[in-house]
Amino acid sequence: MFSQTKLSKLLLIAVLAVVTAMLSVACSSGDDDVDSGSAAPATSVPAAAAAAAPTSAPAAAPTSAPAAATAVPAAMEPLIKRVVTAFEAPSLEGNETRHIGQTTMWQMKPIYEYLIDMDPVTGEMLPGLALEWAVEDGPQVRFKLREGIQFQKGWGEFTAADVVFTLKNHQREDSLHGEVIYFINVTPEAIAVNDHEVIIKLSQNNSNFFAQTARHQGGMEIISKKHLESAGDPVVIGQDEPIVGTGSYQYLERAQSQNIVFERTPDHWRITPDFQELEIKFINEASTRQAGLLTEEIHITNLPEDQLVEAVKAGFKVATGNVTALRAFAQFRGQYELESHATSNGYQDNGSPFLDVRVRQALNQAINRDEVNSAFFGGKGSLMQVNHLNPGRLGWNPRWEAEFESKYGFDTNAAKALLEEAGYNSGNPLEIDVQVAPISRYASADDIMEVLAGYWRDIGVKVNQYTQDNAIRRAKGRAFEYTREIAMGGTSSNITIGPKVYNTSFPPRGGGVEILESSKIMGEFIQTLDPVKADALARRMGDIFFDEFIGIPLFWLPAEAVINSKFVSDWVWPGAITGTWTHMENIKAVKK
Repeated sequence: MFSQTKLSKLLLIAVLAVVTAMLSVACSSGDDDVDSGSAAPATSVPAAAAAAAPTSAPAAAPTSAPAAATAVPAAMEPLIKRVVTAFEAPSLEGNETRHIGQTTMWQMKPIYEYLIDMDPVTGEMLPGLALEWAVEDGPQVRFKLREGIQFQKGWGEFTAADVVFTLKNHQREDSLHGEVIYFINVTPEAIAVNDHEVIIKLSQNNSNFFAQTARHQGGMEIISKKHLESAGDPVVIGQDEPIVGTGSYQYLERAQSQNIVFERTPDHWRITPDFQELEIKFINEASTRQAGLLTEEIHITNLPEDQLVEAVKAGFKVATGNVTALRAFAQFRGQYELESHATSNGYQDNGSPFLDVRVRQALNQAINRDEVNSAFFGGKGSLMQVNHLNPGRLGWNPRWEAEFESKYGFDTNAAKALLEEAGYNSGNPLEIDVQVAPISRYASADDIMEVLAGYWRDIGVKVNQYTQDNAIRRAKGRAFEYTREIAMGGTSSNITIGPKVYNTSFPPRGGGVEILESSKIMGEFIQTLDPVKADALARRMGDIFFDEFIGIPLFWLPAEAVINSKFVSDWVWPGAITGTWTHMENIKAVKK
């Protein structure tokens, strides 16, 4: 049903020796996408042909065309120099890779590349900066690196020393990266064997290692050791340039809270983007993005379903991500285990109403998902029975689909009865806090939350709506200060990282309901390389997630972007990477 199947299994069992067989074509992968149309000036070919004519061809017959008439047509160029995209602002803005994580790294991804790349059509792993890799005893993974890859702006050749340095940079004491604990505890050391071979040691077998290292998830964006040691940390946004990478776009300029602009990297080893410049505007208001699209100030953006339909009627084109992994859901924040890393035997006594599973079920049964799907996604959302798992991923249990209507289906009477049973009534209403804010993964997240709040009011819930600065929310969430909050979520995370981050006690924490038993299962899951065992463990976790109502599951979504086909002909991207907006080097231009 979903094309995510191969990817999910690769992320879990890629450490098996069979993975290396996939790499036999590594030397030729990824080098054939360069746009040869702009390789030489239009006048160079005719001049050479004219010079050769006297000695390379017989005299022309009287009716033959002159040699000059055989000139090769001029190379076609894009109609515009800069392609402008616009999306909701990231929840955390920054230009330092160790301080922004997977969900916000999309703003910087054009600069960087990974040891392992991702096929934008199938989602499968491809050689990236590493030609091949193999699992060895230790456990450890040995990567053989490409030679001759250059960092942007003259900062020299990429080597194993840069891989070692990238890992150490994430492990620094002040690192704010969402996976800093992972980098410290799971991948404690990288060792350069020589300039083009590096070993990353693991403290234990880990099913998420390859996703963490690859473009699929992000976190190991390779930076230049020489540049950071010379320039220092890029602290001030808009003033300090980000540390260079090896990507096909390099940093040009930035205005905080407004935009970031990249320019094409000269002579890139893998792909030459069509556009000389790429701009990402940060615009939260969908109407403003739509207006920019109509006035041709914006060439690619995401729009709510009603505005998307209008845009299509007006002649705009929709480009869809190729791998279904993006999902819309809402998370309860309030039930937290006493300790992290599946070591706890109880929950924090914080008075959260979400400690009662009846409350979590009632809030689910108050929602008319058909209405939400029709109004905001044009019916294109596939119903999510349980967050993180679908029929194309490990662990799928058909029971969830069969029982969904009876447990989660729209039933206001059942919802009211559950709240009554939990002790809430008109004299003592359930009170919750609802964060209403846009998120960058899909349009209308704020509007959807407004509608959900209305459903909950219909069953007698007292709803407090607010919007809070993302920096404050991040700090308060990690300090477990939210006890009765519900907020919209959106992610394309894989089957390991999604459950770990949102619904277990493994750091980073504070984003959702934590369940003691699922945390313990996750502890086993992330250490297994046996696909049969991994499948069974994933199903056990899924059963807990389903029966415990860990959140508000809504829909699996196609990632969609509206493009102005007057200037942009296509965009091939997976839409399955956390942050959604990736592979921008694949945006194709209309040329003249």
